[in-house]
Amino acid sequence: MRLLLVLAVVSCQTPTADPSKIYRRNMELKINDIDYLGTAVVEPGNGFSIKAKFESSIEKLKLNTCHRYFVEKKVGKKWSYEYKKNKGIEDKGVCIMDIGAFSSKGNYFGLVEFRNDIDVNLVADLSCNGSLTHPMGVSVCQSQAGLRQQIRFSSAAKVYGQDECDKPFTTDGKTFNYDINRGSCVFIFKIGKMFHRHRTFGYDDEL
Repeated sequence: MRLLLVLAVVSCQTPTADPSKIYRRNMELKINDIDYLGTAVVEPGNGFSIKAKFESSIEKLKLNTCHRYFVEKKVGKKWSYEYKKNKGIEDKGVCIMDIGAFSSKGNYFGLVEFRNDIDVNLVADLSCNGSLTHPMGVSVCQSQAGLRQQIRFSSAAKVYGQDECDKPFTTDGKTFNYDINRGSCVFIFKIGKMFHRHRTFGYDDEL
């Protein structure tokens, strides 16, 4: 597994938005018939049907991964995209998808994580923004910047992170707490030959 740390923060200005603030990922997504709001973690695969719907008519939509950049204009209130990973690039390591949809009445943002590698298979107990989940291999926590979050493992784990992000702290090696940073951070947890990639996204406000 490549311990590639990707910083993915999209900042856009609308008539009602403060350009100095980071806003919550708020896009209503449906990926292979599963509904997500704002952020998504998608299981391994090569073909993905991605759909979104919006309250206002979208004038421009931008999509990018570690490999591709795509723009569509005059989208309307519904959008669909058939995503097939480019082998050797988008199906290895970290290759997130960022989606931004823009209109005169408001902007929408989505962030999609893909679980690509077979050794990204470590199960965690994730307490994020009031919810407890049990993701395997890859997880995303989105909450207001500065709030305390927690990720826990069944045995002691090593953690690796970006220098610019505050590393989670632990007293027993199994339970890690952190005050979520503004924007996007990635942490890799390792137990033996198993890994868990945890992305955090801390926002200031929501539109």
